Amino acid sequence: MKIFRRIISFLLSMLIAAGILLLPLTAADRGNADAKTDTAMLPSEDTIAAMPKFDGRDYGIITPIKDQGLTNLCWAYSAVAASEASILRSGINPLATAETLNLNPTAAAYRVANRRSDPLGNTDGELIAGNFTDFTGNPGKIATLFSLWWGPVSGTSAAADPFENSEYRLENAVYIPEYKGEPALHIAAIKRAIAKYGAVTFQYNNASNQYYYNPKNETGAESYPHACTIIGWDDSIPADRFLPGGATQSGGWLIKNSYASLPDGYPYFYISYDNTCSQTYAFSYVPREKYDNNYYYDGAMNDFPLRNDRVVANVYQAAGADEAGKAEVLKAVNVGVSGTDFTLEVEIYTGLSSPFGAQDPPTAGGSCAAKATGHFEFGGYVTLALDSAVPLAAGEWFSVIVRVTEGNAKIRLGEKNGKDLSYAGTSGGFTKLGNYVGRIKALSAFEDTAPEWDDAESTFTNLVVLANFKDEESFAQDVYQGATVLQILDNTYNRAEYSVRDYLSSVSNGKLKMQTLFLLDGDQSLTLSKPRGYYAEKDDFNPGGYGAGEENLRSAELREDWANALSAAVAAGNLPIDRSGKTYSLDELDQNGDGKIDCITVIYKPTTQNISVGWGSPLWDYKYYNSLVTFSTAKGELRSDSYVQLTLSYMTADGRSALYRASDVLPIVSLGKICHEMLHVLGLKDLYRTDFSGEVYYMSAMGKPLSPAVQFISVKEREALGFLTEDEVLTLSRDGTYSLSVSAPYSEGVVGYKLSLPQLGKTLYLEYRRFDGALNKYDTKEKELYACSTGELVRGQTLKSGLVCYLAKSGVRFPSNLNGTDEYVVLSGGIYQTKSDAAIAPGESIDITDEISVTVTEMTDEKLQFSISGITGATPPHTHTLIWSDEIAASCVESGVRAHYRCASCGEYFLPDDKTAPVSYSALILPVNAQAHFLRQVSAVAPSCTEGGWDAYVTCTRCDYTTKVEKPALGHDLAHHAAKPATCTEAGYKAYDTCNRCDYTTYEAEDALGHDIKQYEAKAPSCTEAGWDAYEACTRCDYTTKVEKPALGHDPVHHDAKAPSCTEAGWDAYDTCTRCDYTTKVEKPALGHVPGEWIVEKEATETEDGYRYKKCTVCEEKVAEEVIPRLAWVNPFEDVPEDKWFYASVKHANQNNLFKGTSDTTFEPNTPMNRAMFCRVLANLEGVDNENNLTVDRFSDVLSGKWYTKAVKWAADTGIVSGYPGGIFLPEQKITRQEMCLMLANYAKYLGIYDDLAKKEDNGVAFADAAKIATWASEAVNVMKNNGYIVGKPIDGTYEFQPQATATRAEVATIFRAFCMANPTVLEK
Repeated sequence: MKIFRRIISFLLSMLIAAGILLLPLTAADRGNADAKTDTAMLPSEDTIAAMPKFDGRDYGIITPIKDQGLTNLCWAYSAVAASEASILRSGINPLATAETLNLNPTAAAYRVANRRSDPLGNTDGELIAGNFTDFTGNPGKIATLFSLWWGPVSGTSAAADPFENSEYRLENAVYIPEYKGEPALHIAAIKRAIAKYGAVTFQYNNASNQYYYNPKNETGAESYPHACTIIGWDDSIPADRFLPGGATQSGGWLIKNSYASLPDGYPYFYISYDNTCSQTYAFSYVPREKYDNNYYYDGAMNDFPLRNDRVVANVYQAAGADEAGKAEVLKAVNVGVSGTDFTLEVEIYTGLSSPFGAQDPPTAGGSCAAKATGHFEFGGYVTLALDSAVPLAAGEWFSVIVRVTEGNAKIRLGEKNGKDLSYAGTSGGFTKLGNYVGRIKALSAFEDTAPEWDDAESTFTNLVVLANFKDEESFAQDVYQGATVLQILDNTYNRAEYSVRDYLSSVSNGKLKMQTLFLLDGDQSLTLSKPRGYYAEKDDFNPGGYGAGEENLRSAELREDWANALSAAVAAGNLPIDRSGKTYSLDELDQNGDGKIDCITVIYKPTTQNISVGWGSPLWDYKYYNSLVTFSTAKGELRSDSYVQLTLSYMTADGRSALYRASDVLPIVSLGKICHEMLHVLGLKDLYRTDFSGEVYYMSAMGKPLSPAVQFISVKEREALGFLTEDEVLTLSRDGTYSLSVSAPYSEGVVGYKLSLPQLGKTLYLEYRRFDGALNKYDTKEKELYACSTGELVRGQTLKSGLVCYLAKSGVRFPSNLNGTDEYVVLSGGIYQTKSDAAIAPGESIDITDEISVTVTEMTDEKLQFSISGITGATPPHTHTLIWSDEIAASCVESGVRAHYRCASCGEYFLPDDKTAPVSYSALILPVNAQAHFLRQVSAVAPSCTEGGWDAYVTCTRCDYTTKVEKPALGHDLAHHAAKPATCTEAGYKAYDTCNRCDYTTYEAEDALGHDIKQYEAKAPSCTEAGWDAYEACTRCDYTTKVEKPALGHDPVHHDAKAPSCTEAGWDAYDTCTRCDYTTKVEKPALGHVPGEWIVEKEATETEDGYRYKKCTVCEEKVAEEVIPRLAWVNPFEDVPEDKWFYASVKHANQNNLFKGTSDTTFEPNTPMNRAMFCRVLANLEGVDNENNLTVDRFSDVLSGKWYTKAVKWAADTGIVSGYPGGIFLPEQKITRQEMCLMLANYAKYLGIYDDLAKKEDNGVAFADAAKIATWASEAVNVMKNNGYIVGKPIDGTYEFQPQATATRAEVATIFRAFCMANPTVLEK
């Protein structure tokens, strides 16, 4: 290959010079070069493969030929040509056509030798010294290069960045083996590849250039590897048409070359099927957008072939989400493999630990996240798509394990070009490969799989306020797992598969559609006025905390603190936003139009401070009320009401991620307490007890919220919130068998039954809960959530599925179990703390009362059937067991409870003065006491110019009660000041006002303008004008550095006078300046010539022109000249009459001094001419003089001093004659007719016109004695005949040439006349 570019130009020039021209393409051979790219026109792959003739140009999938010129880069040009055909064949870019698709082969070759580290930093790059255009290669190098995503690129720059420029990514580079000994399989495989991919690149050994070529038959010739592109075939080409030597079979491959500047026909040619194609590759590509990252370590070009590995693994560290927050998912694996008809199996392990251990297997600490299996006909670089995408967290270690499970194949290895994290699998496990790496690539993409929704559908708005304390930095843009806190919270509340929005939509059957917006200060969290420790209990680690009795006051101050920060942020122009930055009006915060913000969630920055936060303390996670935030909107006044405050975790104490992700790979925080507190906002009460035991526990999110994804709520709670209709929760009134649908989102039919039990003061609720997650993703032991720290599936509490029976206090909409009230109890369940086995399975029963019993009879995936008895039976007398409860005083915002008794068994309430007459719980309620305020004293603030003030007042920390009376701002007491404009050197200011009371001012200083400098070039002083050095000056003021230099004056030089002549002007004496063009010179014009009489220098004759001229009578210079025409020719020869056929030829020879007569009056036309005389005629025609004192060393019989010596020497030196063996010329020997033709042909070659004469088509004259013409003279005779210089002699109706006959003087004169008339320039010599 390295010598090929130097050889091919030489070979072609020799072939053309010898007249062996390449066969031109016929119209059929050319294909349809104007065909438009339209893959819809293409037949199916099977149809194409079965066609006897195929030409990709007919379907517009073959791009124009690119010229490799004098480079060695045929291997790059052919591979890129095949790639272009594949892209057009596949139609992956509908805008690309054969005319517009133009990939750069030079850039591909350049990158084989010049590569930096890949974008992920897993390889070291590679640089090979030298001129890359001289490098040898083969198409396989391009396959390796493109698998690394180093191309292909468009444009003209060899150094174009393929990671930014390329529109395509290689998916497969299919290697088609040679099938040695099985040519039919080889031919069929290539045809199938062309049918599927459009073209293939290949390499063959080239020794010569033929249009129908069979390199197999080259013998004894030096061959050079050359790569081209196969774009079709023709089975009908006859075997004997291939050169050299024919072929063993008909048919051949249609080849696209990489030389566009060769003669017409050569850029496309055919190679016989006999030829074995090596380095045969077909390529397939996908759009660049399909994949975003390519993980690999095999960044070097060279393979390591001396192994036979069938199990290889690579370990990588994931990049994680992109800048836009899209998650990274692993989608496919590309494998370099050698072999045919094999099966690959791929396994992906995530969450690996200790990836750099000496012999840690590539599965250590991880779990299998995905598998894939694929069968392949051919090796090369093949891509296997995973059965399901694998989420990748930033910094997570994962492995790709590839096994050859069937077939004779091995996984290719490359030289290590980066990290040492490649393993070979053996029977004993895995071992590191060391200096080699598996050619395994992991292909990933960034995807935003979060669901989208229409904000207009939302029925409830939650405003999240991010807040950090005074001693903390903002955290809104802190990054965890490749996502900012803002993005994580948006995922958690709005977008993720498990989100607060999805949870509330699920429990409400779609009735509650919550959108969460965010309020930031710019793009940062709000900063509160106090440090975090101020709101925590005082201890040794937190000396600035609150003391005993101050807890409620600090809680009120914290509410006021974040309310002020929120109000200030809005006053500064910040509005609610979503994740994308889209702003929303404040009115969006009130979806039901009651003048209150639906909900505010204050989320504090997580902390590492050693601060104690106990239950009920100011920093505890809880829901409460705050009316301190008031906004004026287009619809009126908007006030805050319910709020939730939370401190969420993004990292654990030991530095591991505390985030989770589902199949959508969006990182979220734990949902448990978030959903629990949000349900409080809707009205639900706690169903756990203050001693953290529970009558409900895992049966409701209000019992013990599961983490990280919260469980469902009960039918009772969904009914109380209005999420279920009367048709979905029915009341039992008689014994019987009933059917329940499973409690799940959007379940159809009855999902609950209830039965009033007045004797107990309770209502029985029955529902079917299924905890395997099949129909309700929130009721499942193992939710499809993975810990970002380990990649492991989150395992939850094992809960029993079946019929769950609740007793809820009658007449209470939202029951609570706090403070030992037990208003909501799950029956059954041996494990009291969790109620994990509370459900009743088929064949099991539960006694609700002594009379009422429930039995589960059947249970399917979606339905449960139960029977109930005892509803209509008698109720035995009941004896109350009374328990005393003290009064709970009412506050200004919450109602209280009277002191009362309660029956421990039936739950009835009794007033202290009558223990026999039960009362409803509502009868115990003490109304809100508007006067029972929690008052706080606020100091007076005097009004200022810009802010109002107030006298001292008190305010309630729980409600909006206050004695505050605001005093309006005073306004400024202004004084006006005139402006002072700034100059180039002095500062100024605009006109401004100041306040006499405060420091208010509108003063705006204007800096000195500085000079507006313009540069001026130097100007040297001249004789008449001043000059200066280079200087600068200001365009606004008079500043300048210009210093003038005076004019120099003239430096005169004196010149003498000169008289004019015939041809030259003259002048008087004058002066000039040596520095400038100053002069006093005044010219006098030339006098002109005075011609004399004609002077004849040479008289004209019959054979030559004459010459005469005139001289100037003053200066005697020749002033005119002309040729005297020759005299009319008078025939001096008696033996050349005008009626003879040779008359004109003899006249021509005599007039042009080619040769004269044998005497003054005779020409002897029939006398034979000898060899010396013929040389003399050629010499006369060429204008060679007759110098006779020469010696011709070449011929012993050409003596010095002969009349022909100079002519013979000239003819020999120019190659016109060569003489006879023995170094003789035989000058006196009569010249034959065929010798005459050869010598004249050699003269034409000397003149450089022979190639044009040789192109003359055959004139149709055939000599009957052609066989007698000597081989050495045959070509020359034909050229002379075809050009009409000789016609032969007519003999019996035919023409004979009589090659051995002597040429007469008349015949020689005739052929020279024909030659000179056809080529008139020869006479000009």
